Amino acid sequence: MKRSAGYFIVELIIVTLGVSFSLLMNELREQRQKQEREIEILKVIQSNLEMDSVNLWRHQYALRIFQQSALKMREVTHETPLDSLDKYLDCVTSYSMFNMVDVGFQELRSGNLQLVLSNDSLNLSIIRYYTDMRSYVEEWNNIDRQFILNSLIPYVVENFPALAIEEQPRFAVKEFPPQDLLQSSHFQNLLANYVIYKKGVYMLSDAHKAFLAQLRKSLDKEIKRLQEEI
Repeated sequence: MKRSAGYFIVELIIVTLGVSFSLLMNELREQRQKQEREIEILKVIQSNLEMDSVNLWRHQYALRIFQQSALKMREVTHETPLDSLDKYLDCVTSYSMFNMVDVGFQELRSGNLQLVLSNDSLNLSIIRYYTDMRSYVEEWNNIDRQFILNSLIPYVVENFPALAIEEQPRFAVKEFPPQDLLQSSHFQNLLANYVIYKKGVYMLSDAHKAFLAQLRKSLDKEIKRLQEEI
């Protein structure tokens, strides 16, 4: 009887250990799958941020060209070549829009952010980038865009003589406008405000670039950590 009881206890221990081991293996397998999924999503976000970096460089390059053209436009005289005036005018009636690539973030939004990402700090940074930073970027881009569409372009269309609209906002100046028009306080103020708006967008893009660079570093570090744990 004692021997039977002993066998029963041993068998019970073996079964218990087997169940515990099975549960442990299932847990480890689920954890591994979660980490693999997390790495997959982080790599998509990483790729999106790389595209953002390239697009941001182009955006800033365009902003610099626009500012330079506006400053040159303020100094235009009848000695300025008509082709140069045409180029300056195209620039001061243009704007550059920056749109974030958010494929990876949309994947996160389709699930549960807190469950997918194990790094709370990185999770918060990603959310801030695609919500707060996006909001600032869109707000300033829209302010700049509305100024161009509602103030500068209407003024140019109304006041510049022999102006051919090829593809708005691309214009072709057929003859030189009067000097007093170019130097009028209203037009000069429009150009001054244009430069202010472009500088504001550029300053924001500098902050955007710094945030983006730090986020990319954090992503690289987290992906490497997760890969080492698997």
